[in-house]
Amino acid sequence: NNFANISYGTIDMYQATAKSVNTPYMALQQKLGTHVIAQTAVAAGLSPKRITGDNPFTVLGNDSVHVSEMVKAYSTFANKGNRPDLHIVSKVKNSENKDIYTTPITIKQVFSSNNASLAAKAMLGTVQHGTAPEARSLGRPIAGKSGTANDQTAVSFIGFTPNVVTVFAMWYPDSNGNPQVIPTLPGGYGLSGSALPVHLFTLYMRNALSDVPVESFPSAKDNGKIGGPDGTWGLGSVVSESDSDSKSDSKSDSKSDSKSKTESDSDSESKSEKSQEKSTEKD
Repeated sequence: NNFANISYGTIDMYQATAKSVNTPYMALQQKLGTHVIAQTAVAAGLSPKRITGDNPFTVLGNDSVHVSEMVKAYSTFANKGNRPDLHIVSKVKNSENKDIYTTPITIKQVFSSNNASLAAKAMLGTVQHGTAPEARSLGRPIAGKSGTANDQTAVSFIGFTPNVVTVFAMWYPDSNGNPQVIPTLPGGYGLSGSALPVHLFTLYMRNALSDVPVESFPSAKDNGKIGGPDGTWGLGSVVSESDSDSKSDSKSDSKSDSKSKTESDSDSESKSEKSQEKSTEKD
């Protein structure tokens, strides 16, 4: 089901991404298979130990991953398909403000520049006309994705410009580490990734980007075909997992989203990207 059991009728994947609609992505997974979805998520930067494809809701992002993995994965999209190494310290300066150490960065191209740009294009809709309209107030191109656990135990928003990736995520475990419903928050913010996480993201990024030049995302050629390769995609027909895995490219771009503790993690050079959760995204 979709968040609040809303029916959106017939929509394309751009609209599904912007509005965080689950059902088109489940239809996509029926065609590709969970293991192809998992392979794509791992290629972007998520851990293969956490994203195995064994979960029937893999495409909805209900496997447990770390916030840092999400920063890494979304940096891959911001970086034109080049997956960066994670690092904490970019450089060290001495008392004379001279660089005495710079962290070496290794990147690997895992998606074509056009495919990464298509993913970013889809996520631009999240801010422009989707679940994160508040971020439009930043006055620059922002792509992103909101996420909400269906039992409201975790919420998150991850957003990026071509040079900065930031994630805010929240959860509320009990003293034994078990997930609990996040309590009502002050300020009238609802329990969804499109509420307080987007608000915090916007406040933080307004300062983080104050001295960063406005950049546009690369243009992307939309090479999709209505109905998919065989003309049946989106029409309700399905194939078996084994058939779809054998026929699909493990590099196909897809989206993974997950949930985590209140945390901000950003990388101003787009060189580096939930947490403990167990339920499907519904935001």
